[in-house]
Amino acid sequence: MTTMTREKLKEEILAAVEYRSGTDSCNSLYMGSMARSQLLRHLGSSHRTDNTESALEKASMEQLEKAHAFCEPYLAHRAKHPTGTCPTCKTHGVPQSVIDAHDAGDVPRLILKGTLLLQKFDTFQDWVQHASRWLTNHPLYNNTEHSDGKKGWRGQHFTALCFDSKGRICRQGIDFQRAHDEDAFPVYWLWPDYIPTVVLQLAGVHK
Repeated sequence: MTTMTREKLKEEILAAVEYRSGTDSCNSLYMGSMARSQLLRHLGSSHRTDNTESALEKASMEQLEKAHAFCEPYLAHRAKHPTGTCPTCKTHGVPQSVIDAHDAGDVPRLILKGTLLLQKFDTFQDWVQHASRWLTNHPLYNNTEHSDGKKGWRGQHFTALCFDSKGRICRQGIDFQRAHDEDAFPVYWLWPDYIPTVVLQLAGVHK
């Protein structure tokens, strides 16, 4: 018999429903549709008639306790491997260590131009000091075609697109040096998942 209040039970059940251990659906722990259907049955409801929130409101204490017991494996994993939503790209299931890095300033400085989010190195020294971290911290696009876990520039598969203030692509140190010598900083970059937003904004589809 649990000693938790009704509200605490509801809060933890919702946390289990919303939890996912990573951004990759194939290799992440999360409550899929079949498990959610089972949860609703524990709450005395059905996916045909209720969503999780309404089922929680209708459930008795006994049903909430059964549903909470069903959620315990997800809650235990969540306690050991906390995740959240990336404050930059809004991706769900991002490890908390990445989010903490954002909060500590160990991520790119962001500027808002209209509604377009841009990332930039203000100076050559900015690039020297921060590139190795900032250009490898995306939870999805981090040298995705390499399997050994190493980071950094390793050819065309590096997936952050950098370009200087004259519109020239910057791939190697010599390109950033040229931008410095020719007063072409800031150097900006985009992740692949930002490109649709940029294009649609330029096309006037998204304001």
